[in-house]
Amino acid sequence: MRKKGRICVIGLTGKDTIPFPWDKAAFRVCDVIFNLSTSYTSWDRSIHLIASGRLPAGEVISHRMPLTEWQTRF
Repeated sequence: MRKKGRICVIGLTGKDTIPFPWDKAAFRVCDVIFNLSTSYTSWDRSIHLIASGRLPAGEVISHRMPLTEWQTRF
């Protein structure tokens, strides 16, 4: 991550703790932002941003798997 970068956390993990390199992040002076969608308007806004090209969805997808595995992956 570049200096003064941003980490954006979306959703929940379902775990009590998550390992995080705190000191490395502190030296990078990064921002950590947590997001949680609480209404359908958040989804509408996201879909609009993707459709308009302002949010390049292909660049933020970290994993791909078959649709048949959705229950184990969700």
